[in-house]
Amino acid sequence: MKRKSIFTFSLILVTLFISIVLIGSVTKPITIQSLKQIPFQDTYNQPENAYIVYFWQSDCKYCTEIEDDVLAFVKKSSTPVYLVDMKEQANSEAWYDWEQHHQQYDVIVGEIVEGEEVIYEEVDLNSYAEDPEVHWTFLTNDSNQIIASHNTAFANDAPQQFNEIEVTGTPTMIKVTNHTFDQYVVGVEEVSTLLEVKE
Repeated sequence: MKRKSIFTFSLILVTLFISIVLIGSVTKPITIQSLKQIPFQDTYNQPENAYIVYFWQSDCKYCTEIEDDVLAFVKKSSTPVYLVDMKEQANSEAWYDWEQHHQQYDVIVGEIVEGEEVIYEEVDLNSYAEDPEVHWTFLTNDSNQIIASHNTAFANDAPQQFNEIEVTGTPTMIKVTNHTFDQYVVGVEEVSTLLEVKE
């Protein structure tokens, strides 16, 4: 009788242990890093008819800000989300060329002379501050020039092929339908709006 009780107790413990292991493996929490990662070159090559490609960085504060929205979408939606880690060297070609942008669009508006800011006479700083189309900031370079820095990208927001993708910042998402471009969004508000779409 005592042997039977020990055997029954052991069987219960083993069953309980196996149940805990199985439940733990089935209910692993979904994280951003657990999403399937792809290189940006595969943006239009996934097997599903509709999916989202999420251009992301681990140290991006805006990506962290929308993380709950992304994970909620992944849990409730049948639309898969693929992750492109923009810190990976293989994805570096997808970045918008901000250096070229600033060379082309930044404007020298003055200089530092004997420690004082001197704005050139022909420059109207209000025209930069009131520009509704461009976000301007002002900075001083190593040559003591005062620069109006043009911070509004002119990126391709409808890339039809992977080599046309220009990620200006993260978070960015591209929605793909039937293996072709459908929608491009960048920033917290636009990404959140895309993820609210009901299926």
